[in-house]
Amino acid sequence: MQFCLLDLDGTLIDTEQLIRLALKHAAREALGVELTDAQVAERRGMPLARALDTLDPTRREELWRHYNVFVFENHDRLARPFPGTVEVLESLKARGVRLALVTSKRQVTARLALDQFQLWPYFDYMVFGDSTAKNKPHPEPVLAALAGLGAAEPRRALMVGDTPYDIMAARAAGTRAGAALFDVTADEEALLALKPDYAFYRPAELLQVFPPKLAKEDV
Repeated sequence: MQFCLLDLDGTLIDTEQLIRLALKHAAREALGVELTDAQVAERRGMPLARALDTLDPTRREELWRHYNVFVFENHDRLARPFPGTVEVLESLKARGVRLALVTSKRQVTARLALDQFQLWPYFDYMVFGDSTAKNKPHPEPVLAALAGLGAAEPRRALMVGDTPYDIMAARAAGTRAGAALFDVTADEEALLALKPDYAFYRPAELLQVFPPKLAKEDV
């Protein structure tokens, strides 16, 4: 394999607490509703617009505004890379692996983590939630990343993410699929039920799929 496509939240960056509290804040401020942790977990991996619409589609803009206020005020305090993330990205680049970011997050909010943790240089191409008309689990974002990387053969690419949406998008696009199980809140049972090609419990395990001698070869 030659290409690695990576989700952002829950895969590279631990934002579970940030997203959970932001969604609760938005529901509280806009709707006067107190979401439970279980209700937040039901929306894990959804594009934000879809998650907000499940609360009240007629109040999306107001919900979005409160959500973003919380995120922008608390991102640097609550978000952090999973241990070893940066080192793994450095190693993959050194091995000649072409990297793409494939996130359902809009660029304006995704760039908070990309800026804070200086992740921009590691990626050859990026697909954000507002880059394509459709989001995961639809294959369009993955296909856009493959096109951006110049990957003509999907099976030479691995898509890694922490939600069933990531696995389903990979399958639909024809790439190999990797389940990121770095976050203790990830639904391991649901992810493994989709039979991903790989299950990763630590970021460093990605390097086993792209060993130095094979990363540049067609395997």
